[in-house]
Amino acid sequence: MIATQTSPDAGAPAAPLHASAPERATKLLLATIVMIPLAVGWVVWFAPGAADDFNRRVTLAPFDIALSALMVVWLREIAPQARNYRRPRASVGLVIACAFVAVFAISLALHPSTRGFEYAVRLAGCVALVDVIRRLSTRGLRAMCVTLTVCGVAESVLAIAQVVAGHGFALYPIDHAGPLFAFGDTHAGRGGLSHPYHLTVFLLLAAFAALVAGCADRPFNRRLWMGALALIGAGLAVTFSRAMLLALIPAVLVWCLSRRDHGATTMRRLVGALLFGLAATTILFSSGWSTRAQQSAGSGADRGRITLARHGLELAAEHPLTGVGPARYVLALAEPGAPDGELLPSHNLLVQAAAELGVLGACVVAAACLWYAKRIARRGMLVLGGAWLLVPFLMLDSYAYVFPTGIALSAIWLGLLEHPQLRAGTFFGNLTTVEVVQ
Repeated sequence: MIATQTSPDAGAPAAPLHASAPERATKLLLATIVMIPLAVGWVVWFAPGAADDFNRRVTLAPFDIALSALMVVWLREIAPQARNYRRPRASVGLVIACAFVAVFAISLALHPSTRGFEYAVRLAGCVALVDVIRRLSTRGLRAMCVTLTVCGVAESVLAIAQVVAGHGFALYPIDHAGPLFAFGDTHAGRGGLSHPYHLTVFLLLAAFAALVAGCADRPFNRRLWMGALALIGAGLAVTFSRAMLLALIPAVLVWCLSRRDHGATTMRRLVGALLFGLAATTILFSSGWSTRAQQSAGSGADRGRITLARHGLELAAEHPLTGVGPARYVLALAEPGAPDGELLPSHNLLVQAAAELGVLGACVVAAACLWYAKRIARRGMLVLGGAWLLVPFLMLDSYAYVFPTGIALSAIWLGLLEHPQLRAGTFFGNLTTVEVVQ
């Protein structure tokens, strides 16, 4: 069985896993993480004439195999154990979750689509991922952090090699061919993912995992974590993502300026290694960042995001009650009579929710964001900085809630934030808070 430590804001403790479930669930979780950046995918459905449009097709990836198996284990061996515990008391979070399910189900029923059903299954996978991660033993949590860090280092090295070469290497299934995005005299690395900004999200999550494990590890091993963070920082710099700066700068300030958390000195040293790697490749490939700075200072600083948001609001105004249906945003834009513009998501979570689920759906999503922000604010500085990392990508991009890999990474991010040791602020200096009892 597994004994878990709870915190004042945690409510009832997480139900312990069956003796054989943690090992299976942990292995499938690690397999999911390893497979996320693989450059492989199978298109199983697409709208007419949209075979090459990620937003108007259904694509399966290798990590979907591991995630599907994880969902089966969760449904058969973990979720049923909830019946052994008292009925959960009503809470704001539970009410918001039920409201979202109701709004989502109504919108999907009125606007059924292949993309909508796929999105529903992926959200169910997110629930399984978050629940499995928050139940991990100390050993499992460490294994997850190590796996994310190693994958982040590998993707960083690949991205830097791509920038040096100026092209992808077509190393199936690690990398795929195709041109890279050019910024000035250099190119942006994308690793095994389809876009450099997608790699940014993966590396930010890997950096957070390395920071969590590095702060809790023995002093002898911290040099390894510092080296890993330096390499991850180097990879972040070659994505040339401005949203990355909006995510990293506030998080770094929180991590470095805090003196209240146990292990604050160690945290600052690890963050310093991350910044060292970031600065090194920023200087080395300064042409790309100079181009990004010029773009930020020009009239197109928003890169069309205001226009995309306006199109989303216009679509929401046309369908205020139930929206156009889950995951049908770009499909609806392609229909006759829709607002003219690029066939792209809105690059704003709330606008996307308003267009797909209706005004009520957007209000529920906004309430969920405010509720979770209040929940996170009561925890330590490590968690507070980590919780900010994906916020700019939710407000200024679409990867974290539209693309399959982004949805999975968002679930891993939430699961890590919800682990009892981080939630209770007891991870530092106390590696036996959660123990596996044989």
